Amino acid sequence: MENRLPQKICRYVRPTLAGALLMTGSLITVEASASDKPVRACTAHWPPFSIVDSKTGAVTGTHTQIVRTLFDQLGRKVEISAMPWKRCLLAIRLGKQDIVYSASHSAERAGYAYFTEKPMDMVSYVFLTLVGAKHSWDNTRNVKSIPRPIGAPVGYSINDRLREDGIQPYNKGLANDHDALKYLLSGRSLQSIVVAKRVAGDLIREEGAEGQVLILDPPYIPPKAYYIAISKLAGGHEQAAQNLLRQLNRSLE
Repeated sequence: MENRLPQKICRYVRPTLAGALLMTGSLITVEASASDKPVRACTAHWPPFSIVDSKTGAVTGTHTQIVRTLFDQLGRKVEISAMPWKRCLLAIRLGKQDIVYSASHSAERAGYAYFTEKPMDMVSYVFLTLVGAKHSWDNTRNVKSIPRPIGAPVGYSINDRLREDGIQPYNKGLANDHDALKYLLSGRSLQSIVVAKRVAGDLIREEGAEGQVLILDPPYIPPKAYYIAISKLAGGHEQAAQNLLRQLNRSLE
């Protein structure tokens, strides 16, 4: 006896199988085209981690080198743009950039970005104040002993930590650490600023502020983790973003 599927089922199975094959082919095409496109990366001028040449716009720095090396290992192109940090975060929220670095984790950012499992680096922060300013900063780390107002660039996560400690940071006009130090030196609005410890020395030298600014010890907070953050809209859809996350996690192992 010949086993044959009923004609109605045959009519259903054939187009469904063809549709499945077509869909599979489309997914393969989408993934291939997503991998062919350069990954759009955003960072901010944050020496020595990310250094933006003011004349050419070229981006270098220790964290930038890590990013370039990771994508070289993946065999993928990466196009790095530099802009103020707040704009970088907005760009990945809107899907206009695929990744940002170097980003600390927060619940708000996790709403629109994935974070690599392993951090790129661990960074601690210190206070800078003018030489001769009165303070009683010591191992008790009482933030209210720091001369105020205290400045920090807009969009930086250290602002959240200051607020947790009962300090309202000053951000107006502060796109980066250089802006903050210039405000401090000018005597406008600020009595102290908070910057990454590894940034402090170079920042003071670049602004010609040796002998004018004091780096307070011990650090404000112990080292905190900084990651690559991947927009949940990277590559145009969430699956592409998750694939990119998996690739970066494997490379960081």
